[in-house]
Amino acid sequence: MSDAPRPRLCHLRKWPDFDGYGFSLHAEAGRAGHYVGAVDPRSPAEAGGLLQDDRIVEVNGVTVGNENHSQVVERIKSVVSEAKLLVVDREGDADYEQRKIPVTGGMDDVLHRETPIANPYSGRQDDAVESYNTSSDPPVSHNTATCSDNKLELSSSAKEAREKMKKRFDKSADMTLKDKYNLLQKL
Repeated sequence: MSDAPRPRLCHLRKWPDFDGYGFSLHAEAGRAGHYVGAVDPRSPAEAGGLLQDDRIVEVNGVTVGNENHSQVVERIKSVVSEAKLLVVDREGDADYEQRKIPVTGGMDDVLHRETPIANPYSGRQDDAVESYNTSSDPPVSHNTATCSDNKLELSSSAKEAREKMKKRFDKSADMTLKDKYNLLQKL
């Protein structure tokens, strides 16, 4: 067996206090397939083991390599509050491709990760949380927010979400204190 990273089956669950799963889906010019774009800090996607640039192989047990973007999005949304994504990172993807081994959910070496049912970030101050590990391997730890020159740099999807929220609430001059509190919690 190779030392390359193993495929991961990430069982993502939505949390009532978080909008969506917290990752973006994108395609790359010159590369076939669908990829995880930015993974929002403190999101179900981060807690469930997704990493930026992972290639999405299966969604809810169905291979998505030949599907278009809209079809993959619909598969992710097909179950209201959860999705199971089989992913492989760049290094693992290259290794399996070189050895001509197709990545599938039925492989013996698939790591199983799960978003905790309750939001582990609620009430916590740190950005790193380990995904719930249902296999016997060590958990994956993530910290996708970076800090340089005393300035927090968020992923582009988090920045976009902040701008959307700002535009949405800028139109509403009569925001209540509760609305402001909820807005700040989502940032």
